[in-house]
Amino acid sequence: VTGTGDKEGSVIVRNRTSGDIVFSWEHAGKVQSIAMDDQYIVAGGYDEKVIVRDRTSGDVVFDWEHAGVVNSIGMDDQYIVAGGDDWKVIVRDRTTGEVVFDWAHAGPVNSIAMDDQYIVAGGEDNKVIVRNRSSGEVVFIEHAGAVNSIAMDDLFIGVGIGDTGGWR
Repeated sequence: VTGTGDKEGSVIVRNRTSGDIVFSWEHAGKVQSIAMDDQYIVAGGYDEKVIVRDRTSGDVVFDWEHAGVVNSIGMDDQYIVAGGDDWKVIVRDRTTGEVVFDWAHAGPVNSIAMDDQYIVAGGEDNKVIVRNRSSGEVVFIEHAGAVNSIAMDDLFIGVGIGDTGGWR
C-alpha cells in the first residue's frame, strides 16, 4: 500500500503491486506529509490538521489541529510526531493521541526524523535539534542553515539545507 498527497488535498492509497486504489479521502487543503506503517496512515498539511486513519479500513482513529500548516510527520511503534508552520514539534502517544512532548522552535519546522533513541527536527530557524526520545532532553543543536529535509539511520543524521526564502 502506498499513500500520496496531491495539490487538491487528497490522500490516495494504492496497492503497490497492482496500482489499484484501496481507498482515498479528502483533506481541506494540500497534503504536505504522510507517514504509514502496518496499522496507521497519518497525513497532514494545509488544513492544519493531523489525521490518523486505520490502514485497513481507512476510518479515522483520531485527529488533532495545529496552529499552522503541518509540514512533516514521523511515527514509530510508540509516537506520532508532527511539526509545521506553528513553530512546534508535537509528540503524541500513538494509541491515545495524548500529547507527550510539545517543543517550540524559533521558526517553522520543515522536517522530522526519528528512531528508537532520538527525535530530530529542523526548519526555518536554521537549527537541527536532536532530542532524546524518552526524556525529551536536547542531546545537541547544530546550526546549519534553513533545514529542508532530515533522514537518519543507526549511525548518521543527514540534513538537506538551503535558503528557502522563508521568514528570516
